[in-house]
Amino acid sequence: MDNLPDFMKYKDKFTDSGFVEKISRVAKSAGSIGNRDMVVFRHKKGENNIHVYYSNLNGDDPAVVELERTKSTIIDSTLVFGCSKADDGAYENYAVGNVYWSKIWYEDLGDTVCKKLVSWTHENIALEVCSFKKYYLSNEPSKRCTFSLLANHLLDRKRVFNSNGSNAGGWTASELNAFLNARFYEAMPTKIKLLIKQVTVNSSIGQGSNELSASQCYVSIPAAIELSNSYEVSNEPFTDEGETISYMTSNDARKRSAVDGDYTSYWTRSQNVSYTNYIYTVNEQGDLYGFNTAGTQNGVLIEISF
Repeated sequence: MDNLPDFMKYKDKFTDSGFVEKISRVAKSAGSIGNRDMVVFRHKKGENNIHVYYSNLNGDDPAVVELERTKSTIIDSTLVFGCSKADDGAYENYAVGNVYWSKIWYEDLGDTVCKKLVSWTHENIALEVCSFKKYYLSNEPSKRCTFSLLANHLLDRKRVFNSNGSNAGGWTASELNAFLNARFYEAMPTKIKLLIKQVTVNSSIGQGSNELSASQCYVSIPAAIELSNSYEVSNEPFTDEGETISYMTSNDARKRSAVDGDYTSYWTRSQNVSYTNYIYTVNEQGDLYGFNTAGTQNGVLIEISF
């Protein structure tokens, strides 16, 4: 769902004697304009409360809120979402937004399954082969992956590289790396995870240093040289971070958007070694741009290897 209002609010319920009793009121928001979220409502057998799970994609883990039933009711009412049901049975006061996926289960799935369901939105990610034998395997350093795939659009949510605004440690030490290889990777379907290889990904360590560090990644983002053969990334340490992808040598080829969105800037894992604290991105026009700071929100273009 996106643009979801304060969903954790039970509406007032009418008893058969005609007066209003409030069951519970706990205010939280999930999703916003342009930011989808996944929400699961769980009822445990024998309880009067409702447990609400939501993705909380800006955090490290899904969030759970318990709606406590503070008053009892003595009437059966239809449970509705996104509108209200009047006394005469009419549905009205419709909310504005998009529902991308919905399902109902008639038994309790349990805490673990509910958290798994909301670990990520039902986001379809299309990828295309970008290179062969590109990275060395983490668990067998003498062998390489078979091929690597690059997404042809950005993730729905923008992310910062580091919330503290520093590029110290480069890609290896970044919050974005940690997020993609924990939260995002764990949310992938099990069958896909079984195919993805953990590989060694090189990048400079930031703070104007040419020194490289190696990160062990299931999910990464491309280096600047993989996206451009321009002069500014034609020397070390950029040439040690990868090789230019054959179809990524023009602005039009580099431009990316989220699904059904506008072109926007997105991160590379390359630090601008000519300065202390800048990171390379690709801007809305498809140009390589070397003056983004780590605390800026930018798009995320993922890369995985099989």
